[in-house]
Amino acid sequence: MYSASPYMYGGYQEEESATRKIRVAFLIDTIDEKMGGTETQLEMLLERIDRDRFEPYLCFLRDSTWFRARRSLCPQYNVDIASFYRPSSWARILRFASFLRRQRIDILQIHFRDSNIAGTIAAKVAQVPVVLATRRNAGYWHNPLELGLLKLLNPGATRFVVNSQAVKRHVQEVEGIPPEKIELIYNGVVLDAFNADDDTMRQDVRTELGIAASTPMVILVANLRPVKAIDVFLKSVGQIATEHPNVHVVIVGEGEEREKLEALTMSLGLSGTVHFLGSRTDVPRLLKASDVGVLSSSSEGLSNAIIEYMAAGLPVVCTAVGGNPELVTDNVNGYVVRVGDSEAMAAAMKELLSNPDRARELGLRGRAVADELFDASRCVARTQSFYERLIDAGTYRHEPRPNR
Repeated sequence: MYSASPYMYGGYQEEESATRKIRVAFLIDTIDEKMGGTETQLEMLLERIDRDRFEPYLCFLRDSTWFRARRSLCPQYNVDIASFYRPSSWARILRFASFLRRQRIDILQIHFRDSNIAGTIAAKVAQVPVVLATRRNAGYWHNPLELGLLKLLNPGATRFVVNSQAVKRHVQEVEGIPPEKIELIYNGVVLDAFNADDDTMRQDVRTELGIAASTPMVILVANLRPVKAIDVFLKSVGQIATEHPNVHVVIVGEGEEREKLEALTMSLGLSGTVHFLGSRTDVPRLLKASDVGVLSSSSEGLSNAIIEYMAAGLPVVCTAVGGNPELVTDNVNGYVVRVGDSEAMAAAMKELLSNPDRARELGLRGRAVADELFDASRCVARTQSFYERLIDAGTYRHEPRPNR
């Protein structure tokens, strides 16, 4: 077994078999308690990837308590880069390249901007056979400099993995990537987490929150960032409060906008209506206690929150951005409204709150779609099949070396 370097946690036993496992290294900037969709999908894959066929490694630019709590999940490597302006960072990229070469990594999958930089360079130096660039949003953060950097790095990627047709179109049109280099794999959700008894869970959660079981409850799950446009949602809540004065609204998530949003809540006179719960690890419980799920984003790739709303059997109100219309068909399993249109969002919520039977019908249709397309096992199976197709092409696989 290889000894761990100061930057590596865990090791592995070199296999003698000529049919050794496919070694996949995942590189991400960092992961903290404010997990977004990309981080959630990566954790789901690492927990479920077939260890008889694959040998995963989790690599990151900056360590965190999240990684430290999961040292046993798989071998980890800390590239240890805080800034590319430090000369030492480039030496650490070369050290990471040495790690990739020494571990005979077959596939390196990279996430986020900084990991794109470090990973693409390291993979080129190490001659990693397959490099996968992950795209999970429609580039809302791109400015001309960012886009130019992406286009400079993109030739180093073997394939691009996207999570919606909308993101695929963006990668083709904006980044100029040919469609044959793009693989679409929808996000997955662990549906079993949403199968608990509705009535019991609803009562328990409502008691905890101090909300009566018969009171309508609307939920929004999102990091509190500008792109989520939660201010628009709050304005729509102000418009439904007159018709539904007993409605309660639960916002689950944390982020830099919280103070601003809490101030807006007070100014709208909604302090007794809106509950900011911060980051929670029991989102399925909260969803099962809710009546409507809302997402007000101004940009999305494929929203994990919407898929979770559907898995919980909630009707959805969302904005017509990114992959949202791929998840929610207007008037079939929810309502799709224009970005920034608080009046349309309020009208959609009023319709669902005023017609609980109709809301329940739309929610059941959403659950059926989630069962068909977004179960975690399907997502993992598609991902594993994709990895094997790349390797089975015959060009990419590292030859095994003798055990030493």
